Amino acid sequence: DAIKNKAHSVELLEKSVNMNHNSGIFITMNPAGKGYGGRQKLPDNLKQLFRPVAMSKPDNDLIAEVILFSEGFKQARNLGRKLVSIFNLSKELLTPQQHYDWGLRALKTVVSGCG
Repeated sequence: DAIKNKAHSVELLEKSVNMNHNSGIFITMNPAGKGYGGRQKLPDNLKQLFRPVAMSKPDNDLIAEVILFSEGFKQARNLGRKLVSIFNLSKELLTPQQHYDWGLRALKTVVSGCG
């Protein structure tokens, strides 16, 4: 309400905090269902307080390339593509196991560990 009412301060945890009206509050949520255990849908009264933002699939090749370049690799484009290919092939060819993670977070961990 403080942002909507253009208040100069807001009370958080029994402390007065000055407001910056160039700020915003953002939330991310994993969808209820779809393999995310224990998740519930956001109630409609809370949904009304937020604006939905469309997300697109990240470019894993580009992300791997940029991380490798930032770590000092000169052949980052080729290495990034090869690492992403290994992840994609592993996801497609290996038997599905709960402990296998071939997502972006795992890719970033592997690529960051290269430097």
